[in-house]
Amino acid sequence: MTFFENLPIKRKLMLIGLVTNGVAVVIISIALGISVWSSYRSRAVTSLSIHAGVIADNAAPALLFSDEQAANEVLGRLRTEPTVVYASLRDGSGGQVAAFEAPKRHKTPPHLPSPDDPLFFEDQLVYAKNVVHERKVIGTLYLQSDLRDIQWELLRQLSIIASAMAVSLSLALFLFARFQKAISTPISDLAEAIRRVTEERDYSVRVTARSTNEFGTLASGFNTMLTAIRDREAALAIHQAGLEETVRQRTAELKTLNETLEQRVQEELAKNREKDHLMIRQSRLAAIGEMIGNIAHQWRQPINALTLLLANIKDAYDFNELDEAYLYRSVETGQTIIQRMSTTIDDFRNFFRPNKEKAHFSVNEALEDALRIMEAAFRSNDIKVVLEGEPGVTAYGFRNEYSQVLLNLLTNAKEAIQSRKMMPGTVRIAVHMRAGQSEVSVEDNAGGIPPDILPKIFDPYFTTKEKGTGIGLYMSKMIIENSMDGVIEVGNSPTGARFSIVTPA
Repeated sequence: MTFFENLPIKRKLMLIGLVTNGVAVVIISIALGISVWSSYRSRAVTSLSIHAGVIADNAAPALLFSDEQAANEVLGRLRTEPTVVYASLRDGSGGQVAAFEAPKRHKTPPHLPSPDDPLFFEDQLVYAKNVVHERKVIGTLYLQSDLRDIQWELLRQLSIIASAMAVSLSLALFLFARFQKAISTPISDLAEAIRRVTEERDYSVRVTARSTNEFGTLASGFNTMLTAIRDREAALAIHQAGLEETVRQRTAELKTLNETLEQRVQEELAKNREKDHLMIRQSRLAAIGEMIGNIAHQWRQPINALTLLLANIKDAYDFNELDEAYLYRSVETGQTIIQRMSTTIDDFRNFFRPNKEKAHFSVNEALEDALRIMEAAFRSNDIKVVLEGEPGVTAYGFRNEYSQVLLNLLTNAKEAIQSRKMMPGTVRIAVHMRAGQSEVSVEDNAGGIPPDILPKIFDPYFTTKEKGTGIGLYMSKMIIENSMDGVIEVGNSPTGARFSIVTPA
């Protein structure tokens, strides 16, 4: 580094130019080389995998019926491919059913690769493909290709890149050697003038302007600057005292401002944290209240039955009809009703227990869980549920969380029907499988969502309810899209709002 710093400006310019150009050319050449190499490997794998896929599909019947002649005919089609030097078709137990080999070109690989995992060794490529029939692996196809022709093409392209790099460096050396004087001479003159000014304090020095370009402008500006320096030195001493006082005042003001700003930021952060905690508590209380309300709906009928049972016991006692059999029968009926009420509590407790791991689950059963909880609430509010679609629809993710999303949509539909007094109410639920994904739609007849509100319906803390928290639909979107890699959307149908949940099956 010291050697470079002590070089003359013209040598530095030439060295910097050559190094910069050389590094750029080398980087570009390396990038091109890597791109060509990567393209070569990718092209070889793609070509061989296509051949393997076609041959594997055609060889399935031969393996299925153990037809060695048909298997050899399938492999024989590869003889027209000049790069394929070896092919082997093996059954499910690993036994070879058919094979062919190009003499003097086939090389034995160190090991056989796994299916769809290419193996490069020396100048050969090996690719394995499972032979599948009705989604069952019945054998394996191994193909091996000779890459020497492609490697020669790669070497030719790399040679062209190396030649272009050498020509570029030579041209750069010629141009820098020819034009560096036009830059170094004015800079050298300017450096000498600066040395005299700094060492000798000679402000009468002037630099000759050799041209009208930037260097000429720099020389004229330098000469003007020397004249101005002399005039400003006197004014600088006068302003220095005042400047120090101004700096002290501004520093004090800035310190005060920073202290006040930090205090205000802390106050706002405290307010925001308090607001978040309050909304989370409100959301939890709302969820608990909703759950208790649903439990109350589920318990209303059993409690009425218990009340009627107690009244019957009293009447039986009043009319001397209360015997041991009647009493035992009434007690047994009461215990059955109480057990049903206890089961309701267990259902709610299990429903709100979070899943720990993703798993495949039945969408139909998850929907039944949500409907079982909402059944009494729908019945008491004269809301009819119309269920359509197909059975056996599955999804991959968290079942309980998925059921809670459905419960949230059903609750919103019930509240929309109640608030707009659309009695009798109707909630239509459709379950389908489309393109390998499960889709559940929930549609009400409450008239729909206003267009200005529709884009903000999933925003956190946004709500149209008088006592809503704005967290339910936001959390539903997070569960479906972030935790289960699905999509939840909303739109308006001719009768009301329609929510759609699409998740991988």
